[in-house]
Amino acid sequence: MKSNRRGLGREFTAVDAALRAEEALRQRGLSKAPKNLNHVCNCAVDEMKKIQPESQDIVFGSYFLNNYSMKFGQEKREARAMEYLNEARRILKPHGRIILIQDYCFAESYAKTGQKMGLKVSVVKLPPRMVEASTADYIEMRQNESGRRRLLEIDMQEHPDIVSWVKEFAAKQKLKDPTMAYWPTAIILRK
Repeated sequence: MKSNRRGLGREFTAVDAALRAEEALRQRGLSKAPKNLNHVCNCAVDEMKKIQPESQDIVFGSYFLNNYSMKFGQEKREARAMEYLNEARRILKPHGRIILIQDYCFAESYAKTGQKMGLKVSVVKLPPRMVEASTADYIEMRQNESGRRRLLEIDMQEHPDIVSWVKEFAAKQKLKDPTMAYWPTAIILRK
């Protein structure tokens, strides 16, 4: 049977926004990265500016974009997301991917930002088995309703402008449990 995946047999380079790629590999039973993976760095926008254009196969960020853009208020959030995505797009090889793991409620917003920038976008809610396999605390707390409810409480304290938006999103998506707005979701962007 033929695999649809590109690059499995060749060397590829990945940039990880929060150095979580190695943790993800360990969760899948690998003690170290595959020999064909060149894991570059912890990649904030300033660090990405040091990377050669079109040199990366993958740019990965897990909850990085929320943390990166949340500090700046609603108006500036999209601009901060665009700044990150512009730099990620610049260093991405022509057939590369930007893979972001974000809460479901923010995925649509980041997907629209990517589309405005001319990127091709796919949004995939992660299946429960993938979420359950994670040992990372930021994913674990999203596995059950009490953990997601705690996230909502934290947002009410730290980001009150977001709470009404999250509740509106849950109603628009007809989520039976509004805390499911915090379910881990992948946004895959490509040139």
